[in-house]
Order: sequence, then C-alpha cells, then structure tokens
Amino acid sequence: MNIHAWWPRIGSWILAGIFMGTGILKIADPQVFALDVAHYRLLPWWGSQLAAVVLPAWEIATGAALLIPRWQQAGALTAAGLGGVFLGAVISALVRGLDIACGCFGSGSHRIDAANLALDVFLICLALGILISVRTPNFDASDHSPK
Repeated sequence: MNIHAWWPRIGSWILAGIFMGTGILKIADPQVFALDVAHYRLLPWWGSQLAAVVLPAWEIATGAALLIPRWQQAGALTAAGLGGVFLGAVISALVRGLDIACGCFGSGSHRIDAANLALDVFLICLALGILISVRTPNFDASDHSPK
C-alpha cells in the first residue's frame, strides 16, 4: 500500500481529533472561552459571546466532516479557513503586545506565543494538504449521482 493513498486519511483523523477535541474543551466552559475571545479585542462583547457558542460547535462539525469521506473536502476547506482566522487573531494580539491566554484549548490554555503561530500554520498546511490530496468524485450531469 502506498503512503500517498493513506496520508490524507491519517491527516484527516489527526485534524479531526484536534478540531473535535478543542471544540469539546471550549464547550465545557463557554464563559471562560467567551472571556478569552473578548481579550483579543477584535469583537464587541456580544460578538465574543456569540463566538463562544458558535465556534466550538463549528470546530466539532469540521472535525466530523473530516471523518466522512463525502464531506472530507468541505471539512478540510473549513479547517484551513478556521486556521487562517486563528492565525490572524494570534498575529494581531502579538503585534499589539497583548499578554492573553490563547483560548485554543478551553480553560487550560496557555499564553499566546510563537508556538500558537506554529500550530496555526501546521493546521492550515495539513488542511490544505488534505484538500489537495482528496480526489473529487466524477459526476455525470445527466443523473446527478456520483460515479
């Protein structure tokens, strides 16, 4: 068996585990996560509250999509997009000199630093690698079913 055939599946499992795990940790204490989001000073208070509810569910859904072959591309694209948002937030906080918890892993998160940048870049690269490697099924326009 060829590693090129297996690596997207293994990468999807790893990425799904990360997204589902972090989503579950954030759901466990939404008030702490809302404070972590608010500390970035990128959203109004109500936006931080909304993000604390929506983002963990979105992460869990993204992870689940990565595990379902038919939804793997959508999951990878969403994971790359979320990784880009996370990367932008961390860069923004570091540039502005904010000394805040990253919020990445729920209430047990550490302060933002270069490791967060590396993790976000890793997530983006892994997601894009999966997206590029997963083959799109061929469709016949006449019957609208996968071939």
